[in-house]
Amino acid sequence: MEHTNWKIFANFETSPDSLEERGIEVDDFTKSLGLVTIAFSDLENHVAKLIHRILKIQTDTGEILTSELSFKNKVFLITSLMRKEKNLIKQNVYSEYLDQFTDEFSKMLFKCEELRNQL
Repeated sequence: MEHTNWKIFANFETSPDSLEERGIEVDDFTKSLGLVTIAFSDLENHVAKLIHRILKIQTDTGEILTSELSFKNKVFLITSLMRKEKNLIKQNVYSEYLDQFTDEFSKMLFKCEELRNQL
C-alpha cells in the first residue's frame, strides 16, 4: 500500500482568529445569518434543558431523550409538560392565565422558528 501525506481528517479545532483576521471577507448578511443560527440553537438548547428540568432527569438522560426530537416536537413536549405540571409555573403566572400563558409561550417559540426559516 502506497503511503501518502494526505490527511484523512482535518483538525476541527476552532481558530482564535476571526474570519477577518484570517483574511476572509464576510458580508453583513452572512454575519447576521450566523448570529441568528447561533441564537436559535441557544433557544433550542434552553427548551431542551427546560424539558429535563420539568421531568427531573439527569442531563445525560435528558440529552438522550431530546437530542433526536425536532424543534417542533420539543415545543409540543414542553407545552404538554407545562400543562401537566402547572404548579411549576403558577408561581410566575396568575392561575387563571396559565393556559393562555402556555399557548402564548408555544406560539412565541414557533414564531421564532418561522422567522429563522425565512432566512
